[in-house]
Amino acid sequence: MKPGDHLVATDTLHMHHGVYLGCDRVAQYGSDDDKRRARVEIVGEAAFSRGRPVHVLDRPALYGPDEIRRRVESRLGEQDYSLFGNNCEHFVNWCRTGHHVSRQVDRVIERSGSVATKVAARVVAKGISKIAAKTGGRLVSKTVVRAASPWLLVADAAQLGAEFAVSQRGTEPEEAERAGQVVGLGASLGIGALAAGPVGACAGAGLWLAGELAGKCLTQSVARSQRTRVATTSGLHLQVTRLDTS
Repeated sequence: MKPGDHLVATDTLHMHHGVYLGCDRVAQYGSDDDKRRARVEIVGEAAFSRGRPVHVLDRPALYGPDEIRRRVESRLGEQDYSLFGNNCEHFVNWCRTGHHVSRQVDRVIERSGSVATKVAARVVAKGISKIAAKTGGRLVSKTVVRAASPWLLVADAAQLGAEFAVSQRGTEPEEAERAGQVVGLGASLGIGALAAGPVGACAGAGLWLAGELAGKCLTQSVARSQRTRVATTSGLHLQVTRLDTS
């Protein structure tokens, strides 16, 4: 490990992120004890890992080790933790790249957007089926409803689970995302086909793609609002720290 590295401690259901500062020191945003009192702090490697496997996330930093350390120090003692808006991964990425992002949160938001899209499609499908039934197209109405099967929501859970499982092995986030997408698309095709044959398979693939696009849009919207709030506060802290050191 080198100063400025992005560390990840993993267990079955959780990934905890930190910045390695050298000399057995790791900066983190809270431990796992009580998130209500979480703060930015510097701890030893053992306190960071808490017996869990630790690996270096091999992602390039936009700042050098000295600038990363200054950014860490600018937020020491901060107690504004938010699971979805300002967590340990947000903190580490901001220190290393200036980008306030969390891949874990993004994926949950994206799946939520995808689920909402499929629920909406189910409602629309029922409306279409009623119209088709009134005009004598009973076979069409049944096919439409079956194609928008609620079981397609299982594909979202499978996709999220697959990505999380792959990422825990230290795989790059982009590769883990692709692995999840393969599982999600495959599950959507299979479930759609079982529900309504070839028409269902096409509907499953179409809804999966629509869900991905909706999830991305939702993630970008939430991220923009969170970045604005945190960047303002963090930027002021960083300016004060630089003035103090100079």
